[in-house]
Amino acid sequence: MRRTWKPLSTRSIYRVPIHGLHDNPLHKYVIIFILALVWCTPGYGQQIQVEFNPGEMDSARYYALLYEFGNRKALPSGYERQALIALSFYPELKNIKIKFKLKKGGAPFSSRPVVWDSFFKKSEKRTYLVFLRTKPFKAFNHLHLPAIPYNALIGVLGHELAHTADFTKQGFGGMFGVMTGNLSRKYLDRFEFETDRRTIEHGLGFQLLAWNEYGFGFFDAGSEATPSTIEKMLETGRYMRPETIKKLMTSLPDYISCIQVLYQ
Repeated sequence: MRRTWKPLSTRSIYRVPIHGLHDNPLHKYVIIFILALVWCTPGYGQQIQVEFNPGEMDSARYYALLYEFGNRKALPSGYERQALIALSFYPELKNIKIKFKLKKGGAPFSSRPVVWDSFFKKSEKRTYLVFLRTKPFKAFNHLHLPAIPYNALIGVLGHELAHTADFTKQGFGGMFGVMTGNLSRKYLDRFEFETDRRTIEHGLGFQLLAWNEYGFGFFDAGSEATPSTIEKMLETGRYMRPETIKKLMTSLPDYISCIQVLYQ
């Protein structure tokens, strides 16, 4: 049986007797370093990172992630690394069948179970779909895959996987409620806001922030989406503003040793 080792809680560390701490200052810095590592690791076991960069993942790391998190996953061609990084923050999805599908039209990003599965299969037996748009469209010319920065793409994929993780907890009645709820603007506002919250709680707060700042802060001269249009979207509370994301991160112990970069 494979053992899964989780970091000690800070409470457990405080119970460890520290002999000679005041006698040897080096011991104090060692303990501070350990606490920083623990505090910067979310409860889901993944290391919080301010920014992921394309050159950081070598072949060994890629195949390690693929082996651990790629089971029953159809990864998006050309964006496998970003998808695997996002998946690594959702260990509860390890054995869930997920297909990432590239498409030319429709919403930039969306996720749902296969419709038939929603009604006739248990949540863990369903196939879940994550759609990613590859072509620009007139309202948001910058919200298609080739244009989105690496770190921001991990953030929006993390948001979609937060939907998937939520769907796996829903039975037939729950999924019916989600589908009917999508007809209500107020329901959607609350639904997406809480999905942002779960993304942050899973450890992808910095990536969601990168996505938010890119997605809502960039406007093509030829785009039909004006700043006032985006402002209306944010005013409803459907998606978190950057300052809301930062505020939530500062309230979570998992981010405490990383949070100083937010206000540099």
